[in-house]
Formats: sequence, C-alpha cells, structure tokens
Amino acid sequence: MRNKVLVFLISFSVLFATVPFGSNAKSVTPKSWPQYACDPAHSSVAADVWDYDKYDSEAWNFTMRGAKGWSRNPAVDQGKLVIGDADNTYCIDVSSGKALWTKAMDDEVASSCAISGDMVLVPTKSNLIGLSLANGDLKWKSPVTGQNISSPTVMVDEKGSNWLYLTSSQVSGLAYKFNLDLKAEVWRHQTDSACVGGTAINVDTGRVGVAAHNKIDLVGDVDGKTTDSFAIQAQTFASTVAFKKYCVFTMQTGEVIVLPKPSQVSNAKILQMGGVTNYPPAVDGDTLILGSESGRLVKFDETGAIIWDKTMPGPITAGCTVMGEVVLVPVGSLDNQNTSGIYIIKASTGEIIKSIPLDAKYVFQPVVAWNRLFVEYGDNIDFKKRTLSCYGRPPDPVDVPQIRMENNNFTAEVPYKSSIYKLVNIYNTGKIDLMMTFSSDPFLSTTINQVSLRPGERFTLTILVSAGNNRPGSYSGQITITNTDSKLGSQQLGIITATITIKEKPPEPQLSLDNNYFNVELPSGGTVYESVSLYNCGQTQLDLHFSSDPYLSPNVSRISLRPGQHYDLNVLVNAGSQNPGKYHGLLNVINNDPNYGEKQLGLISADITIRQQDVPPYPPYNTQATWASDHVRISWSAPQRSPTEIIGYIIYRYVNTLTDSGSPTGPQVTRYSYDDYSVQHGMTYAYYVVAVGRNGKYSDPSNVVTVTIPVDLPPVRNLTARVMGFGNAQVVLSWEYDQSAMFRIELNGMVIGTTMDNSFTDHNPGPTKLRYTVYPTQSGTTGPGSSVEVDLTPAPVELGPINNLTARVMGLGSASVVLTWQYSSRDNSRVGFRIELNGMMIGTTYDNSFTDHNPPRERNVYTVYAFKGSMTGPPSDVVVDLSGGGGEPPPGGEFPSSRKPAYPYWM
Repeated sequence: MRNKVLVFLISFSVLFATVPFGSNAKSVTPKSWPQYACDPAHSSVAADVWDYDKYDSEAWNFTMRGAKGWSRNPAVDQGKLVIGDADNTYCIDVSSGKALWTKAMDDEVASSCAISGDMVLVPTKSNLIGLSLANGDLKWKSPVTGQNISSPTVMVDEKGSNWLYLTSSQVSGLAYKFNLDLKAEVWRHQTDSACVGGTAINVDTGRVGVAAHNKIDLVGDVDGKTTDSFAIQAQTFASTVAFKKYCVFTMQTGEVIVLPKPSQVSNAKILQMGGVTNYPPAVDGDTLILGSESGRLVKFDETGAIIWDKTMPGPITAGCTVMGEVVLVPVGSLDNQNTSGIYIIKASTGEIIKSIPLDAKYVFQPVVAWNRLFVEYGDNIDFKKRTLSCYGRPPDPVDVPQIRMENNNFTAEVPYKSSIYKLVNIYNTGKIDLMMTFSSDPFLSTTINQVSLRPGERFTLTILVSAGNNRPGSYSGQITITNTDSKLGSQQLGIITATITIKEKPPEPQLSLDNNYFNVELPSGGTVYESVSLYNCGQTQLDLHFSSDPYLSPNVSRISLRPGQHYDLNVLVNAGSQNPGKYHGLLNVINNDPNYGEKQLGLISADITIRQQDVPPYPPYNTQATWASDHVRISWSAPQRSPTEIIGYIIYRYVNTLTDSGSPTGPQVTRYSYDDYSVQHGMTYAYYVVAVGRNGKYSDPSNVVTVTIPVDLPPVRNLTARVMGFGNAQVVLSWEYDQSAMFRIELNGMVIGTTMDNSFTDHNPGPTKLRYTVYPTQSGTTGPGSSVEVDLTPAPVELGPINNLTARVMGLGSASVVLTWQYSSRDNSRVGFRIELNGMMIGTTYDNSFTDHNPPRERNVYTVYAFKGSMTGPPSDVVVDLSGGGGEPPPGGEFPSSRKPAYPYWM
C-alpha cells in the first residue's frame, strides 16, 4: 500500500529545484513541518521555504523549562506550534509567538509532539495523551505506559485513515501500531531491551523500523512480526529513517545500520561516524546527511559510500534539516567556544554559506514551516532554561486573524431521529479579511461551508443539530472554524461545541397477525382465498402496504389502522402457470412511519403444493457463520450440479441441538449469504441452510455451523430511588435496561440481593446515608455499575422547656415536696426528666411528677430538665421555703412558679 503523503513528500525535490534560496527567495504559501505528523519516513525534509538572508534576525522567542531529550523538534501545523517541556505543553501562534493555550502535564515531555487533524499527540516520559489543538482539553489517554515514550509517528493512507506508531521503554521495549481513528491497538512488538527512538514506516516495502538498545528489527506493517533483525553492542536514542527500500538506524556510538542489507555490501553496518550520534540522518534525494558530537558531518548513500566529509566548528547536537539545495545544521559549543548556531551549508558540497549564532551549549533540530525557522536551544538537562526562537517575518498584530463568538458552547435537546437548528454569532475582531471554512461532525453541521468576513463584520452561522440514527442519550458535537490566508496559510480560529441530549424514541409501531401461515393444495392454474387477521396492538397509527410475489397477493394495496383496530385481509393464493410441485409464497407487511421509516412488521407465508415431486435439489455446502458486531453473517456455496433448479435458500437456526430442529430465520433468499440481526448476546446459535427447488422440494440440510454471541452489558439507565412510608421506611429502586439480564444490587459495597426485574425494594434501610449500586450480569459477566444515593439520616430533635412547674408541700413535720409539670415532645417521642435540688441531682423520672420525701428544712430551689439521649433542654425552677421563716406555705399549700429567690442562682 502506497501512502499518499509520501507521494507528496517526493514532490519536494521538484518544488525546491524551482525555488531559489538566499536573498532572492520568494514568498510561497505557508506549509507545515511534516516530521511526526505526515512524514512517516522521518526524512527531515522541510516542506516550506525560509529566506535566511532577509530574515536572519530573531522575530520572537519563548522561554521554557527543558526536559532532557535528543531527537526532538516542535510540531507546526495550521498556523500553530506545539512543544512540551518539563511542566507543560504549549500551543503558540507562529506569527506572534504568543501562547494560545498551556496545558499542565503530570510528567515531562522529552520527545516531539505530533499534530493529527484537530488532535495533538503528546509523549510524556510515562504516557501518550491526545489534546485538543483548539484549547488543550484532554481528548484521549492512550493505554501506552512505560518510560520514555517516543515521538509519535502518524501516517495517513490512501483512504484517509490515520495510523499511529510509537515505542515505549519498560523492563524490555515495546513498539505499537494504533488505528488513530478508532483509538484501537492494531499490534504491539516486544524487544529484549529498551526502545527509545521513534519508528519509521517504509510504505513501499510495508516494513516498520524498530530500534532498541543492542538490537534493531524490521517488522511487518500488517502484523508487527519480525522480518529482519541485526544485533550490535551499542545503544540507540535516534528515530529510525525510511529511505528508498530500506530503514536506516543510527546507534549512539556512531554506527549506521541499513536493513534489509543492501546487496552491494557485506555488512548491514555500512558506516562508523566515530562519535556520539543520538539523532537520525536527514534525506537529500538519493543520499543521507548525518553529523556527530565530534563535529563530523558526512553525506553518504545506502551502501556507506561517502559523497563528502566535513568538520563543523563545534559539536553537531541534533539532526539536520534539508531545505531544498541547502542543509540546516544545529551546532553547539564546548568550553565556551561560542560556536553555537544554525549553520547553512550547500547540500551538494557541504560548503558553509551562512550561520545564525545562538548562545547555547545544545541546539535542537531546526524546523522550517510557515516561511519561518523555529529552533529550540539551551542546556539538554532536565528543568534547565530552554529558549524557542523564531526567525522570519516579525509579528504584526494587524495581520493576526481574530474572532469572537456568541453561543458557541450550547446545549441542545433533539427529538429521536430528528434535528433542530441553533444560531452562533461570529465577529471579525481583527484587522484583516477572513475566509472561514467549517468542518462538521455526525451531530453538528453548517448550512454553509465557507464564508468571508471583513473586519468589524458579524455573521450569524446556522447550525443543524441532528440526532441521526443514534440512540437516546447524551452526546457531544464539534465544529472547527479554520481561516485560510495567503500569508499565514490555514489557521484554526476556534471551535463550536455542543452538549446534545437525544430524547427517548417514540413508541415503535406494532402489529399482530393471526392465521398468517397456511398450507394450500391447488390444481394447476387454480386459485383460493385465505383470510389473515391484522391487529394494531401498538400506540401509533399504522400505514400498511404489502410486497407481493407470484403466489400471494392481497385484496387491497394499502391499509390504515388506528391503535386497537382490526382488519381481515383476504389473500389470493394463485398457482399460475407453475409446474407441478411445492412452492412457498411470501407476503411482507410493511409500515411507513414518520419516525421509523419503512419497516417490515409482519410476514404472511404459505406452502403451496401443486403436485408432489420426487427429486429434491442438492443441498448447499461450505456453510459458515461469523459474528459481525451487531449481526451474524451466514454464507454458503451453491451445489455445482443439481437435478432440480434451485430458486432460493432458507436459513434455519436453533439454540438447543438436542431438542430443537431449528426454524427459519427469515424469508427465502436467492443470494448466498444472510444477515441475522435477531440474536441475543451471550447465546450460542446453530445454523444450516436448505435449498428450495423450483418444484417446491427442499434439499437435505447443509453442514451445521455454530456461533457464540459475546456478552455485551452496558450500565443500567435512569436509575432512581424512592423512599416509601414513614418510620420503618422502604427504598424502592427502579431503572431501565434494553436487554434481558440479572441485576445485582449492592448497598454501600455489600450485596443485598439480585433480581431479573427492573426494580428492587430494600425493606430494611438503615437511618443513615445509603449508596445503592446496580450491576447487570449475564453468563458470568458483570457490566459496569450505576449508583444512586439516599440520605435517611434523621433530623436532630430540639428539647423544649418544662411548662407549668409547681411544688406542693405534703404533710406536717417530716413533710414531702411533690413537683408536677407539663411537657409536650416536638416529635411525640419519649422524654425523661432530671430533677436537681439546690444544684445537686436528686433523681430522674419519665413521669410528669416527682416526690422529694426528705427535703431539707431550709429555703430550697428545685430545677427540672427534659433530656433525651445526650440532649438536655433548658431548666425550669420552683422555690420551696421550709426554713420556717418568711412564707412557708400551709400544709397542702403550694408555691406558684413565679416566686423566685433573690440570690444569684437566678441571675
């Protein structure tokens, strides 16, 4: 399979052959940097032009905290630059150098990011994540884990499908291939030692280069299995390069290895650079260019034959970039020699044309995109300051496209299988004309594909929000707004997002048929009428019509039935001019519904005997059955010879092979396959096929095939909890579920029951906070749980004061004091009372009276409190003076509660 992006990259040589560089370079339409985005070969060939004579001064710079890495460069596309460091991932406007968004990271970003459409792939030292190019929101967290995740490689094939390749390092190494559209792993390839460098894909040979410490492998792009390998006592940190029909590997100690081994050489190790090389070579036509940290720069071919060999002023610290007829070489400094910079050399001779000085020990690979040069430089040490510089046209705020939107993040409720419209206002708040295009998704689309907007103008965009054929539930939709500018190229200006709720579908049409199968014997050319009863057993009106065949035809063409209405349909059975034999007639009953469209609601069938025949057709063979995500595909082969002409096939299905002989899954078919959608997850079905002869005879069954439908258990929907009754309350759970399953109910993590129904009652819930979780189960498989919380914690009860407290002195001499009072509990519960005499407790009671049989012969203060558990109500007091002086009541008398002593107890 040839990749269309590679075909585009090959055309670079044609482009650069006609574009002069230096002071005469002409401005061209801005292009992206293809590395790690659409150049799976890792060729390091720039798609764009930078006028290094006109724009050799820094236009802007951006300061970061670096993460140690080697083969690394910024990703540039759609007018945006993406790069990561020790703390964050940044999206920067290429024109102004301003950060459009910053995403804090959980780990360091030591490799290059990749841009695939509207998603940024960010490799951290422990994981690969996908962020929105528009705002940095998390879109995907891949299952890839480990240490030192490599720069991702994205390939777009001829069909527009996106494929992702990368490596990770754990105890051993792993290389992965993903279907990026489905976020699904295709294969993984394990190596004996760590994989650090990125992969390269040779689309011409269908091979993927995987480099690990001490060994390199070629694996098949289809299955990830090893096709060639080479062992070496060295480590690799460089990305692999696909070149011609080979993959080129660079080891840290300077060895260059080519697989498969070229026929012209005796060893796959074609070159020894003689210095540290932690980066891959760059491709220049039929040759490769590679430098080392000793300053050696070599141009060579796939056999290792050297074209030229140069020494640069300082160490070459990263991969070179080919820009037409020149090569951009990143050179660092040793011991403050001030040799750092980007050196521009002739690709044909290696002669230095010009240099762009940089103040750094380490310079990363230069990137040419958007008519600019971007380069990162600084110390290659974790958490040290790093600078990203841009060389090109200086920022001009006037040229920056800007928009403001209203209602660009909305919610919408859409009827089932229907659509609604929403309006979004877009304002051109910049100073240049905009030419905006809109990308749709299955839920959101625009009524116009492109619109131009002058500065200060407003445009109201009409958006169609469509439910499509999706089930009721919550969904999200997105429209990307892209501006196309002759100077800035294509830039994403913003996104419109929607949270969409598709409402529950209306009742489905339902039809009941009685006497819809009959067996008829007819003379040749004879006819007979049979009556079939139709009954609308649903909640919607039916608009029925029929599909006839040569044997069965209805007496009317259309019928409308209201809910609950009957109709007796007369069906004409016609032998016609058919030869004597057995025939099968079918009459489909089809409904036309505004919500569900045309749908078959019933089938009227008849076995028709014109005359018995002795010779049946031969049976079909090679019957196969496979599961295809939502149906079973049954296929078979027709017999090569048959004594009777075959006019169709009937597919039989059964579940229990011991007791069930099978039943037809549908009408007779004339093709050699059939899709059975009426299956249930977790069940095993057996199928066989019978051929039907023109004489009406059925063949013997074909071979029997079986297929098991995997269990698919989604979580329950619309889980609710109702508290029923007072006091000993009950909690009633209810939910919705679209298939048959057993449900396990847990309360605060403990199983309290199971049910086959869509409801469950907890008869003894505790008076506390309760969390119920419902899990669907089937055939040993448990689906995800859904939870609901109920708080039955009783509200706290306050205790009120004592009412109408009185004291009565009883008897003479050794008198007793009888206290009485009134009290009403606010929740009608039982309350106790504590009695104190002069501040000391003398007793408790649950009655509304208390007798002190030995009161002191002095002035006494009785205090009564209501209590319940740990709660105590306010005090109520009464005074009884038994001192004999000043107001002792007569026998049988009482003191009113208003008499209070004057000492501080009452203050």
